[in-house]
Amino acid sequence: MPNIFVSEINPSARITAPFCEKDSCSQIMFGDPLYFDLLLARKFDLATIKIYYSSDVDIDLRLGMQTREGWNYMIKTPDKIDKLETLATAEFSFPLSQALVNKRRINFIISAPEIRTEDKEITIHKIEFDLKR
Repeated sequence: MPNIFVSEINPSARITAPFCEKDSCSQIMFGDPLYFDLLLARKFDLATIKIYYSSDVDIDLRLGMQTREGWNYMIKTPDKIDKLETLATAEFSFPLSQALVNKRRINFIISAPEIRTEDKEITIHKIEFDLKR
């Protein structure tokens, strides 16, 4: 579902349009990398981000937070991964003191490098944010 604090995931040439059933929407990532912005309503110290996803194969999912102008990202592997039968959750934590904040927005990158060279895809079911002061 759309959220005023999180931009659309882009570019559209690497991800499907959202498809929704009842109260949840998903998108299929078939290109790498993807980007989105988080709008901050106030100052926070730490962001914990969970990506709920599924894939038919093991995927090396990474998330990055922009730290300076240009292509400067703090890219991390998950701090923790929980896998259920068909759904996995990757959890990442970022110190927001190191983020580049532009007009109250922080840019993030989602990366799965093997998508570039192999015929793989990831279904992103949900992205959750826990912001701490």
